[in-house]
Amino acid sequence: MGVDGEESVDDILAELNAINLEGEDDTSLGDPDKVVELMHGGNALISAGQPDAALAKYNESSKFAEEEGDPEVFFNIGIAYKAKGELAKAAAEYERALGLAPQYAEALNNLGNIRKDQKKYDEAIGHFESSIKIFPDNPNTHNNRGLLNAPEKELSEAVETAMGVIAYEQKRLAAAKVRLNSAKTPEDQSVARSEIRAAEQVGKLAAGKYQRGMSFLQTVRTKLSTAPAP
Repeated sequence: MGVDGEESVDDILAELNAINLEGEDDTSLGDPDKVVELMHGGNALISAGQPDAALAKYNESSKFAEEEGDPEVFFNIGIAYKAKGELAKAAAEYERALGLAPQYAEALNNLGNIRKDQKKYDEAIGHFESSIKIFPDNPNTHNNRGLLNAPEKELSEAVETAMGVIAYEQKRLAAAKVRLNSAKTPEDQSVARSEIRAAEQVGKLAAGKYQRGMSFLQTVRTKLSTAPAP
């Protein structure tokens, strides 16, 4: 301490050295330079088609991040898992990134792509729209949302197929009932009843698929019709 009661330069330097990257609550502030270095290494490995090696780099970088984690690290881990085809793990990492940075437009876009691949179209549209609100000038997100027209076609075809199955099973059921009414032997009656049960079961399954398909289809069409134009 100086003679006038003020701290000397040496006192201040000693105090700064004592901080040693510790926060006021004694939580580590991490090593951002090390995080960046490892992330760059992981990105190069992703570009080289080595997602496993990239994942190792990203996981190592997380050890040098702040205590609550780094959304960029989680985001890149998600990319690595996506490259490995592990969609559920990739989605979980994007969600971790969004937990720390809810306005992370790229994470929302990537999570939307995961949900689209998982055929969770309603969730996919929601993520794409949230991403567009944050970053409206990103053409990739607009394109990804537009690609949901393909699932719409797929759903339409599935609904039509279910309708065809329902119609077929209704005819089969009617024919089996006629056969039962005209059966003259226990064996014929047994065969007819089995046919009736089979037609009813398949028809019920088809009806369920039809109802679910219509519900999803209506949701997709509504979302697409109300979504803002790029």
